[in-house]
Amino acid sequence: MYIGDQLLDADMAFLADLAFAVILVQALRYAPWRALIQGRRVHLVLAAAVSLMALWALRAGVSPGLTIHFLALTSVTLMLGWELALLAGTLALVGVSLATSAPATGFAANALVTVVVPVAISYGIFRLVDARVPHLMTYVLLCAFLGSAVAIVASSLAAATMLAISGAYTWQQMGYEYLGYLPLVALPEGLLNGTIMTAMVMLRPDWIRTYDDRRYLLGK
Repeated sequence: MYIGDQLLDADMAFLADLAFAVILVQALRYAPWRALIQGRRVHLVLAAAVSLMALWALRAGVSPGLTIHFLALTSVTLMLGWELALLAGTLALVGVSLATSAPATGFAANALVTVVVPVAISYGIFRLVDARVPHLMTYVLLCAFLGSAVAIVASSLAAATMLAISGAYTWQQMGYEYLGYLPLVALPEGLLNGTIMTAMVMLRPDWIRTYDDRRYLLGK
C-alpha cells in the first residue's frame, strides 16, 4: 500500500516518524549482524530489497494519492527473519521513493503500513504455527499462503485507519473506493508467497532462516 504524503496531516506524519524510528532502531539492534556479514545473507537482503522495489513499482491507483500493490514481504520475513525483513523492506521503499521523487514527509507512514505491519503479522503467524503445529504443510499453507493474505489485508486496514484519522477520506469512501479491492489482492498475494516459499523449501531450504528440515519434516 502506498499513501500520498498530501493525505496525511502534520500530527499523523510526526507520530508515524516517531513510531517508525523506534521500530527501526529495534530492528537494527536485534539484527544478526555477525551471521549477516560472515555468511551469504547480506546478498539475500540486497536481492530481497531489489526484488521488492521492482514489485512495488508495479502499483495501481485506486483513489487520488492512494495506490495498491502486492507486498511479498511474508516470503522475505520467512527467509530473513523479522529484523532483516524490516531492513530489506525499508531499503526497497527508499528505492521506490527516490525513483518516483516522493517527498520524504510521508516515508515513515508508508513504511509503517507497507513494511512494519505485514512483517509483524507474517512473523507473528509464523511463531504461532511454529509453536503449535510445526509441519511442512502448515508452514507453507498457514505461514506463507494464509499469512501473506492476512498481512496484506492488515496493511490495507492500517492504511485506511491512518487516512480516516487524518480526515483524508471517510470510512464510507474507503469502503467503496479502496477496501473493496482487498479480496482481489489477498488471494493472488497468498498464491504468490505460497509459490515462492514452496519453491524455496524444495530448492534452497538453507536460505530460509525460519525453516528447519529436521523439525518440519522429521519432527525433531
